[in-house]
Amino acid sequence: MGMNAESTLPALNPASMVITISTQYGAAALRIARALEKRLGYRLVDDELPSVVALKLGISRDAAERVGSAPKTFSERILRGFLNTTPEVGGPTTTLDIDAEYVRAVEQAVRDAAAQGDCIILGRASGSILADRSDALRVFLHGALAWRIEAIMEHLQCDEKTARAEIARVDDARIKYAREYYQIDRSDVRLYNLAIDVSRFGVGGATELIVNAAHAANAVL
Repeated sequence: MGMNAESTLPALNPASMVITISTQYGAAALRIARALEKRLGYRLVDDELPSVVALKLGISRDAAERVGSAPKTFSERILRGFLNTTPEVGGPTTTLDIDAEYVRAVEQAVRDAAAQGDCIILGRASGSILADRSDALRVFLHGALAWRIEAIMEHLQCDEKTARAEIARVDDARIKYAREYYQIDRSDVRLYNLAIDVSRFGVGGATELIVNAAHAANAVL
């Protein structure tokens, strides 16, 4: 039986399920997450997390979005810029442990989303944050570098050199984030229930694999 992203399976009931997606940059994670949202009827919380974190920290949504995929020193400059632009008149400039505050805000936002059940959480180290939840299906998406370079070239409308550099920058930032705040090597397959080479299976095939895994995991909850 071939993999067909248009095939249907019964709804995942009665147990709730949380799908976390970690990814290499350029592995079509957002496309797959949106496909899962349609297939399973789950809520994709990727777009709302930066807004929640921004509200908690008093920064812009754009700044919150960029922290997890930027080198630490650059992230700190972004956050300090937003935190220190509007101090109270006559009062001291806002001070805060940026890293700790950001990580705590992200963790709380992820846990709050998972508590509602039946959702897909993209990135934000959500797999590690929710590692103690039996209803979490932790997925890692990866792909051959050449394939990802082509995907980024098309997405950013840039040349190969720029795409290669952007992939290295984002992947390196994510690796360092996971190592520094969660003491994990995000390439360790033992952290995940399912690791998929999207360059081998494509978006439709990867989606189908996750849907089937979600049904199998749901059946034993």
